[in-house]
Amino acid sequence: MPSPPIDLSLVDPSGCPMTGPPIDYPAPPAGATNEMRDFLSRHLFSPLQGMTAGAWRSLLRQNRYAIDPPYWPRAAFQSAISLHNSAFARLEDATYGSRVAAAPIEPPIFILGHWRHGTTHLHNLLALDPSLLAPTLYQTLYPRTFLTTERVVPRLGQSLLLRRRPYDDVALGFGVPNEDELALVNDGAPSPYLSWVFPRRADRHDRFLTFRKAVGDEVASWKSSLLRFLSSGFALLGKTH
Repeated sequence: MPSPPIDLSLVDPSGCPMTGPPIDYPAPPAGATNEMRDFLSRHLFSPLQGMTAGAWRSLLRQNRYAIDPPYWPRAAFQSAISLHNSAFARLEDATYGSRVAAAPIEPPIFILGHWRHGTTHLHNLLALDPSLLAPTLYQTLYPRTFLTTERVVPRLGQSLLLRRRPYDDVALGFGVPNEDELALVNDGAPSPYLSWVFPRRADRHDRFLTFRKAVGDEVASWKSSLLRFLSSGFALLGKTH
């Protein structure tokens, strides 16, 4: 399953606000070489690694378990970490579930546009406005567990993260703004991003560029994931004030 490109910041990450408390992410230790980070990003890590075991199993079933042999190590790692995610998701639901359910949601701003046409740049400019909130890369990777893990896991994993995006050399970090579409993917919602993960079934996933051909409860699933993610963000503000 090749990793799709993930749109991140086009501005200095240190100047971008987060929905959570400021976290002093450590610099990578000397032993975490660029070669090591590149190897991990190509063979183990993926944009789906925040999925719970249930969401991961459902995605595999929908795509007929069509994983080619070169990507079996990544799929195995994904399967293992999904169990970890499920455990922390249950803890998070027990700890913050009522607060998330009761959190008021302000109307979100939707940015519509084609890839590579400046929507990410606009997103990051808006994220600089102190009156607005923007989710971070970590929060969109782990939408079901960031309330309980954001204080610890980024500190442990930051040194293993690529320092720059390989396709445009923009700086990476868990604290930079990122688009909520990735959070919805990790929550098991339908998304066109899955065409990059399962390209032989692109016809299935590209339907969700517009949802005009969505069937059954697909629209309801997308809305449910979006509202849950937004509620978690506002619950986080309540937790830290």
